[in-house]
Amino acid sequence: MYTYLRTVTAAVEIRYDPVPTAAIIPEDKVFVESFFAIPDEEIEAKVHVQSPWLLRLELDRARMIDRELTMACGQAALQKASKPISSSFGAKTIQKSLSFGAVY
Repeated sequence: MYTYLRTVTAAVEIRYDPVPTAAIIPEDKVFVESFFAIPDEEIEAKVHVQSPWLLRLELDRARMIDRELTMACGQAALQKASKPISSSFGAKTIQKSLSFGAVY
Protein backbone atom coordinates (compact mmCIF):
# COMPACT_ATOMS: atom_id res chain seq x y z
CA MET A 1 0.00 0.00 0.00
CA TYR A 2 1.24 3.49 -0.84
CA THR A 3 0.00 6.73 0.67
CA TYR A 4 0.94 10.37 1.13
CA LEU A 5 1.76 11.79 4.53
CA ARG A 6 -0.99 14.40 4.07
CA THR A 7 -3.53 11.57 3.83
CA VAL A 8 -2.85 10.48 7.42
CA THR A 9 -2.08 13.91 8.89
CA ALA A 10 -4.70 15.54 11.10
CA ALA A 11 -2.81 18.82 11.68
CA VAL A 12 0.41 20.58 10.71
CA GLU A 13 1.92 23.48 12.61
CA ILE A 14 5.12 25.47 12.36
CA ARG A 15 6.09 26.57 15.84
CA TYR A 16 8.87 28.60 17.43
CA ASP A 17 10.20 26.85 20.52
CA PRO A 18 13.56 28.40 21.50
CA VAL A 19 14.61 25.87 24.15
CA PRO A 20 14.64 22.36 22.64
CA THR A 21 15.07 20.63 26.02
CA ALA A 22 12.04 22.31 27.65
CA ALA A 23 9.07 22.57 25.31
CA ILE A 24 6.82 25.59 25.61
CA ILE A 25 4.05 23.75 23.77
CA PRO A 26 1.88 22.28 26.56
CA GLU A 27 0.95 19.15 24.57
CA ASP A 28 4.65 18.34 24.02
CA LYS A 29 6.00 19.11 27.50
CA VAL A 30 5.82 15.58 28.98
CA PHE A 31 7.15 13.98 25.79
CA VAL A 32 10.13 16.35 25.55
CA GLU A 33 10.95 16.14 29.25
CA SER A 34 10.83 12.32 29.08
CA PHE A 35 13.06 12.30 26.00
CA PHE A 36 15.76 14.39 27.68
CA ALA A 37 15.41 12.69 31.09
CA ILE A 38 17.80 9.93 30.03
CA PRO A 39 21.24 11.44 29.32
CA ASP A 40 22.59 10.82 25.83
CA GLU A 41 25.96 12.39 24.99
CA GLU A 42 25.35 12.28 21.23
CA ILE A 43 22.03 14.14 21.49
CA GLU A 44 23.32 16.60 24.08
CA ALA A 45 26.27 17.45 21.82
CA LYS A 46 23.87 18.47 19.02
CA VAL A 47 21.17 20.32 20.98
CA HIS A 48 22.88 23.70 20.65
CA VAL A 49 22.70 23.56 16.83
CA GLN A 50 19.04 22.56 16.69
CA SER A 51 16.76 25.14 15.10
CA PRO A 52 14.17 26.78 17.36
CA TRP A 53 11.64 26.31 14.53
CA LEU A 54 9.85 23.00 14.42
CA LEU A 55 7.38 21.33 12.12
CA ARG A 56 4.78 19.67 14.33
CA LEU A 57 2.73 16.92 12.70
CA GLU A 58 -0.30 15.31 14.29
CA LEU A 59 -1.08 11.99 12.65
CA ASP A 60 -4.65 10.66 12.50
CA ARG A 61 -4.67 7.26 14.20
CA ALA A 62 -7.88 6.10 12.46
CA ARG A 63 -6.50 6.93 9.01
CA MET A 64 -3.23 5.20 9.88
CA ILE A 65 -5.15 2.05 10.88
CA ASP A 66 -7.32 2.21 7.74
CA ARG A 67 -4.14 2.13 5.64
CA GLU A 68 -2.54 -0.57 7.80
CA LEU A 69 0.25 1.79 8.84
CA THR A 70 1.89 1.71 12.24
CA MET A 71 3.33 4.63 14.17
CA ALA A 72 6.71 2.93 13.79
CA CYS A 73 6.22 3.09 10.02
CA GLY A 74 5.42 6.79 10.22
CA GLN A 75 8.42 7.43 12.43
CA ALA A 76 10.72 5.52 10.07
CA ALA A 77 9.41 7.52 7.09
CA LEU A 78 9.94 10.82 8.88
CA GLN A 79 13.46 9.86 9.93
CA LYS A 80 14.23 8.80 6.37
CA ALA A 81 12.97 12.21 5.25
CA SER A 82 15.84 14.00 6.95
CA LYS A 83 17.08 14.52 3.40
CA PRO A 84 13.82 15.10 1.49
CA ILE A 85 13.65 16.15 -2.14
CA SER A 86 13.46 19.96 -2.01
CA SER A 87 12.95 22.84 -4.37
CA SER A 88 15.95 25.08 -4.98
CA PHE A 89 16.77 27.84 -2.49
CA GLY A 90 15.79 30.63 -4.88
CA ALA A 91 12.50 29.08 -6.01
CA LYS A 92 9.24 31.04 -5.62
CA THR A 93 7.75 28.24 -3.52
CA ILE A 94 9.48 25.89 -1.13
CA GLN A 95 8.49 22.30 -1.70
CA LYS A 96 9.42 19.18 0.20
CA SER A 97 8.42 15.70 -0.93
CA LEU A 98 7.81 12.83 1.45
CA SER A 99 5.77 9.67 1.00
CA PHE A 100 5.74 6.30 2.68
CA GLY A 101 4.24 2.85 2.36
CA ALA A 102 3.29 0.16 4.82
CA VAL A 103 6.09 -1.60 6.68
CA TYR A 104 5.45 -5.05 8.09
